[in-house]
Amino acid sequence: MSVLSVQERNSESPRELRLQGNIPGIVYGGSAPARITLNGKELSKAYENVSYYTGIIQLQTGKAKEDVLAKAVQLDPVTDRIIHADFMRVNKEMRIRVRVPVRFINEEKSIAIKRGGVLNIIVHALEVKCSPYQIPSELVYDLSGVGMTDQILLEKLKLSKDVTPVNAARNRILATIVAPTSGNEPTAAEAAEGTTA
Repeated sequence: MSVLSVQERNSESPRELRLQGNIPGIVYGGSAPARITLNGKELSKAYENVSYYTGIIQLQTGKAKEDVLAKAVQLDPVTDRIIHADFMRVNKEMRIRVRVPVRFINEEKSIAIKRGGVLNIIVHALEVKCSPYQIPSELVYDLSGVGMTDQILLEKLKLSKDVTPVNAARNRILATIVAPTSGNEPTAAEAAEGTTA
């Protein structure tokens, strides 16, 4: 869990804050939005973590701590440095919607891929509903034993009891196996020559 030191933002302009090495931000949800100032180095380090958008972040103001999720960052179009950050307050009673990446493993153990089939991924990230404290960093589909005619379906994806797909019907097919073309089929050029012979 990342812990970021924050201060209440006063009258300083965003430009002044950035010149001091700080980043302006906002926290919303649950109560009135709060304008905050974050330490630029701390925020950049947290942002580099792959779980930045799926893990709980604690914002610490003095001795007080508040649990949040990162919702958005605004980057400078030239330097790619963070120039603003948005956070949402969370608690253990909430259930939220979040997109989680889907990762396919053990391609080398798939019968179809061994025979030259190609994995065609349809769903790269799945929107799920869960507790903000139970967001999976990724959803893993094991391709071991998958044959050429097998369907790679959402229902075969192992999800924890707390994680529910938001649009199960729309995302039912996660991926397909594209069968290899026959090596005996003529190429387009060969077919064209045959028609003119």
